[in-house]
Order: sequence, then structure tokens, then C-alpha cells
Amino acid sequence: MNTKRHLTRGFTIIELVVVIAIIGILATITLVVYGGVQDNARKATLMSDLDNSVSVLALDLKRNGSYPATVAVADNGNPLPASNGTTYTQYIVGTNMSSPTYCLTATNSNQTYTISQDGPSVAGSCNLLQNSSAELTGTNEFLRYADLAPIFVQYGLVPYTVSFDIKSANITNKNTALAYMQNGSGTEYNFVYAYVPVTTSYVRQTLTATPSISNSTLTQAYLAFYGTYSTGNILSVKNVKVSLGTTTNSAWTPAP
Repeated sequence: MNTKRHLTRGFTIIELVVVIAIIGILATITLVVYGGVQDNARKATLMSDLDNSVSVLALDLKRNGSYPATVAVADNGNPLPASNGTTYTQYIVGTNMSSPTYCLTATNSNQTYTISQDGPSVAGSCNLLQNSSAELTGTNEFLRYADLAPIFVQYGLVPYTVSFDIKSANITNKNTALAYMQNGSGTEYNFVYAYVPVTTSYVRQTLTATPSISNSTLTQAYLAFYGTYSTGNILSVKNVKVSLGTTTNSAWTPAP
């Protein structure tokens, strides 16, 4: 009589490797999706906290005629409301009492958002420069954008980050621009003094620097750009942002 044998066949090495690879891929996808969900949750939390803060600050303005000096006393002597994980990292009150303004920045892990009295919330930190979205174009190869001296006076000689969009009308003879501080033949403060590459399309540039006194008898320190006269390198600049703190510099070459 024939006896049938039941054979048990195990996994081959190749099959095991394939299974492990699939598990690894699924784990990676899960982590990516989970990370995205967390980021979205943090963003939603920050948006909600900032929206609530706008209401609180508006009430404080109505009650006292001005915005509070700090977030610690913003809510009728109490701190601004904040969810678990939210930290208010920057709060700046404007100095013009006839037109009260503020800028509030909140951070939660890797998410940072800012809001002002006009709203809405935007990514990043507070911009200390007013009318910074204005697009200016030089009448020749020289362009003077904005006076940064009031910012340095108000917030001190500490590290700042300045960033802006810049382009040139013609880079045939010159494809760099000197960014520097200027007030006629001098400047109240030294800050940036470096060459930045330019193209005929807007490119954003960023630099971190710490201002210092250059000439205390002057009262202005304009952020200016020079494309070298008679080269056709006429510059346009817009969306200038000046914020407290440091960030990664972009492609700048220190000027001699």
C-alpha cells in the first residue's frame, strides 16, 4: 500500500527578502503619512491659536486704547491663550500710537506662523519693515530701497536676517549687484556689504548680519543696491523682509 507523504515547504531566502522589503516600504509610507498628519495638525493648532489671539488683542486695544506691551499681559493681565505645544516666540508692537499695529509669531515644533492686526496668518516670522512688498526699480544702475535705521534703533544691534527678490534688466556686462548700507556718502549703520548674483528674473536672496555704528552723526541707513554704472545692470527689488534672528545665507560674496 502506498503511503502519501505530506511535505511542508518553507520560505526561500528570496521570498523572505521580498517580504521584509515590502514591510519596510509599508513602514516608510506609514511614517511619511503620519508625519504629514502631524504637520497638518500643528498648522491647524497654530492657526487657531493665532486667530484666538487676534480677538484677544483687539479686545485689549478697545479696552485700553493700545495693544499690550507683552503677550504675558495680553488677555486683561493674563497670558495669550495657547494650546499644548504652542509658544509665542515673537511679539512686536508698532511705535505709532495713532495707528496701532502688532506682529505676533507662534511656533509649534517645526511649524512657525505669524499674524498681524490685519491678518491672515502667514508662514514665517515677523517682518520689521513696513511697505516691504513694494517693487522699486532704479532709474539707473543705483537703487535705494528703505531706511533700516529705525529698526536698528528700536531692536538694537543684534543679528537680523534680510531677504528680498531681485532682478536685473540686463546682465550682459554685469551679473552681480552690491547690496550695502547708504546715506549719501556715508551711513549711520553698517549692515550688509556683499555682492549678490542677479538674473533677468526675480531670485530671492537671504543674508544674516549684525549691524554696527558707522557714523553716529548721520540719522539714516538705507538698504541700497548698485549694479555698476554704464553696464545696463539696472536693478528691481521687491518683497524685502527684515526679521530678528539668523537663518542660512544664500549665494552672497563678501565685497572687499
